[in-house]
Amino acid sequence: MRFGAEWVFAICEAREVEVVILNQGEDTTFEEDLAKDVLEIITVFSARLYGSRSRKQKGSSNRNKAKAKLARLHARI
Repeated sequence: MRFGAEWVFAICEAREVEVVILNQGEDTTFEEDLAKDVLEIITVFSARLYGSRSRKQKGSSNRNKAKAKLARLHARI
């Protein structure tokens, strides 16, 4: 079960909605769930960080190419 699942169950019960768990999986401890969630958060933010670095490098590379092309065009004139 994920964190906050009790809230979802309580809201569903108040609205008379049945919750059916299809993929129960194995029982894990609170610490195991917490460790898994922290690792997932770190993974997501690391991917975002390295993705933004990559975009910045590609952007500066494209700017340099555009400047070089502009310089060649000016040299022809």
